[in-house]
Amino acid sequence: MIKPELVAQKFLEEELGLDGFEAYIRVSNGSLRGKEAAVRAYDESGIFILMTYKNSQIVSYEIKDN
Repeated sequence: MIKPELVAQKFLEEELGLDGFEAYIRVSNGSLRGKEAAVRAYDESGIFILMTYKNSQIVSYEIKDN
């Protein structure tokens, strides 16, 4: 996992109390320093969480149900 994925995984578990989600980010060709990046997390039931990563933290999130 790369840093945004690790931060998102920790956010899900520690801040939201959610387990069983797989976090991932599309691989970028440059540095994410100071830029926003979308990180998604899915679980087996089809629920996904769209998170915004910036400066080593999750700055916002939205929970969606398929």
